[in-house]
Amino acid sequence: MDAMSLEQLVRNIDRRLDRVEQFLPTLATRDETHAAIREAVAPLATKNELQALEQRLEQRIADTSERSQSQSRAFYEDLKDDIRLLAEGTVGLQRTLDETIRPILSNHERRITALEAGRGPAPVRRQG
Repeated sequence: MDAMSLEQLVRNIDRRLDRVEQFLPTLATRDETHAAIREAVAPLATKNELQALEQRLEQRIADTSERSQSQSRAFYEDLKDDIRLLAEGTVGLQRTLDETIRPILSNHERRITALEAGRGPAPVRRQG
């Protein structure tokens, strides 16, 4: 290699080295990189903290489920009571219908049938 080529090569290396030296100060050192990683990881939960959180959530879910079941049982019992009251009211209404209104309807039916048959009005039976 002649002296001119060697001199050009050294100048090229020197220019490249200047560019690298300008860029180097902007790079983080190993210690700075480790510190940045520690700082980024510090707020994250540990495995123990995650397990404790999981246990608290499981307990909360169990409590909520138990409370929901208890409320459902209470609603079910209230509904059963309402159905029982409706059934009792229906029985009472049926009894009133059978004892009071059916004889009156039967009497009207008998009178209408007599009128239709041309026998004249049937005697009125009074309920007493």
